[in-house]
Amino acid sequence: MLRRRLGGVLTLPNLVGIGAHGILPPMNSDTFSLLIGRLDPANLAVHIAEISDDEMRELSAEQAQELLARFGSNTLIRLPQREQQFFEWLRQHDAPVWDDLWGGDQEPYIVSLGYLNDLLPGRRGFLICDLAEQQNFIFSSHNITHDEGKLMVDAALDVVAANGRLTMDQAFMVEVWRGPIDLWRFAYMYGVSLAEAKRMVLWLISEGALLLTVPEESDELPTPEMDMMGNSTAYHTADQTGHDAEREMEQGDDDDDDFDNEAADEEGEQQP
Repeated sequence: MLRRRLGGVLTLPNLVGIGAHGILPPMNSDTFSLLIGRLDPANLAVHIAEISDDEMRELSAEQAQELLARFGSNTLIRLPQREQQFFEWLRQHDAPVWDDLWGGDQEPYIVSLGYLNDLLPGRRGFLICDLAEQQNFIFSSHNITHDEGKLMVDAALDVVAANGRLTMDQAFMVEVWRGPIDLWRFAYMYGVSLAEAKRMVLWLISEGALLLTVPEESDELPTPEMDMMGNSTAYHTADQTGHDAEREMEQGDDDDDDFDNEAADEEGEQQP
């Protein structure tokens, strides 16, 4: 049985309204035409297109699909500044993982336009899932076991429904249930140390709540009616920018330290 809880609690008040971020208005047609014009050279030659954070926030899912249909996944774009901030935080706090992702002679943070949907408002961003030299810690509802894992998710959702406060391991399980997330993104979002987050994930695996790897034919646990890469504003903390997270990322944090970051909107913006 799952008995232990790793330090402190976290409030996630709006989780019950999982689709609360709503439908954002699409980018206006003039701005969209300008964006298409910038992407055109990227499809015709070796060219890296830029999409700003503001443009990414305004881009609708339908417009993103139009860009993908028009230019295809061979077009290259530079990750928006918000994502670059996350990966600069990663370089500072887990250099081997950063090197595994971006090391080498190529310019970092250049990805295929095929990842555009992952970068839209309310999505989790460019997830870390393709490490070659380091251990991957990427999880989705496929990784939640049908015994201990399901029990833990159900218990955590009961806490949320009662407007209660979640422990860090409960919060992680709910995030995994909601949609794919990696260990590093979770630590960045919540401003917890990588050492503590990794201990928590390894404990969940040892307790039989999570699978590190998923069998090829595995049934997925039921998930909410929502954008599965999404992240409701209830989960957004001030450390989305990485500033508060930097103060928390000291290796060797005591296992009993309080996990008391209050969930809050970040100026009303949905970010991964």
